Amino acid sequence: MKAVIGDDLTFPAGSQLESFRKSGIPFIRDIPWGTHLSVFYESDDDLPALAIPFLATGLENNEFCIWIVDDSLSPSAALQLLQKNVPALKRTQIEVMTPADWYLQYGGFRGDRIIAGWIEKIEAALAQGYEGIRVCGSTAWLREKHWKKFLAYEQEIQKAIGFLKLIALCPYQLSKCELPDILDIVRNHHFSFLKNNIDWKYLNSTTSYEHVNLMGKMAANVAHEIRNPLTTVRGFIQLLGKKYELSLYRDYFTLMLEELDRANVTIAEYLSLTKELEKDIKLHDLNEIVHTILPLLQADAVTEGKDVVFPPEKLRRLLWMPGISGR
Repeated sequence: MKAVIGDDLTFPAGSQLESFRKSGIPFIRDIPWGTHLSVFYESDDDLPALAIPFLATGLENNEFCIWIVDDSLSPSAALQLLQKNVPALKRTQIEVMTPADWYLQYGGFRGDRIIAGWIEKIEAALAQGYEGIRVCGSTAWLREKHWKKFLAYEQEIQKAIGFLKLIALCPYQLSKCELPDILDIVRNHHFSFLKNNIDWKYLNSTTSYEHVNLMGKMAANVAHEIRNPLTTVRGFIQLLGKKYELSLYRDYFTLMLEELDRANVTIAEYLSLTKELEKDIKLHDLNEIVHTILPLLQADAVTEGKDVVFPPEKLRRLLWMPGISGR
């Protein structure tokens, strides 16, 4: 039996598309293997509150679990906390490590070797009869020298994880992240959310929405105030760059324009996060939508003389994300 999407894109029955797992996160229900999550937290106390329900759910569902803790929690203390929440905990079903034991075991951070290590862990877990592995890996150990390499590693994990029996939760401390870092982190995960010390179950949703909406408008105003003078500066640089007597400095002008454009891209992404979406919700047939746009894709492909290639794992994520985001 096969699950068919469109005319020639198929997933075999029993594939990861059909293997949903409990998430252990209150507002995210079932998730498939190959899910890559990130969470932004405020204080060290938030970490156990995130990790324990997430890992406990995996332990209860025959998954091998790995918890990479930070300096605020020792491996022995982490195991004690888990034991309180999972009385029937088998020590052989979980591995608790420090960043030095895993991420920095090669004398420095080596993303390629870490990815290879995850694949070895998955193979070992499957050989022992577990259904896959579930990982919560602290990022509090990251220093400025590690950020670029670690974000590149997250990008590679995001590409590969759809084929692996792995569910990963990556916690990031909000105070250590700059805006461009947050945008990169969100881009390299299927789903991202925020955890703080407020119990959201008891938070007045109307008040919260108004507060967030107001903050969004304020942020948008600040972004516009930054963007306007940048536009003026860009115009003057272009004007000066055309002057013959300043031709020796054209390379500098080009560099300045590139940096201004990069800043504008960052601001544009920031502004897109503050926009409130209109809620005009209607029921539509997904198959009908796909068949409607298919002739347009075919026409463009014929005109450009190109093939349209859509990897199955990308389509799986595309169809799955609106579902969990709307819960």
